[in-house]
Amino acid sequence: MKKLLEEIFTELDRFIDGENERRRSDGGVALPKVEIVILGQASLFLDDQVSAKLNLAQTFDLDALVRSEHLVKKKLNDLLRSHRLELEIEPEKIWIPPNSRFNLFLDLPDTRVTFQDPIFTLVSKAIKAPEKNRFLIEEALGNVDGLEEAIVKYGGDPEEFKS
Repeated sequence: MKKLLEEIFTELDRFIDGENERRRSDGGVALPKVEIVILGQASLFLDDQVSAKLNLAQTFDLDALVRSEHLVKKKLNDLLRSHRLELEIEPEKIWIPPNSRFNLFLDLPDTRVTFQDPIFTLVSKAIKAPEKNRFLIEEALGNVDGLEEAIVKYGGDPEEFKS
């Protein structure tokens, strides 16, 4: 998934560059740099250490916060759909633990992509959807340093994931 997302965001960046060239030649204003923050399951795939340690279920949606003009969001959605992925951009459905860290994935000329640090993604899943993520959190507790403490810090109970 990491390689696929890199290709999709690179193609999006080329689209923005072309759109900006067109706008400038017409005397218009260029699009501002797009900022994308990847959350949820996809963020786990982007961290090499975590993705190597956990058996991650393939996801077909990309939970992301996208700061861009509508035209760019539409293009991103089209690119994702061409690879059978769906953009989920409903921030009200996503709980981001306070003080979450974000890691740089890509910093292209017109597009910057970051992803939620895996420990915060796992904490969010453990606290907000424990039943749905039971097997993932159970496996992660034995493989991701600091996860148990982080779950407790944010009000969760790691004991409910121990068999």
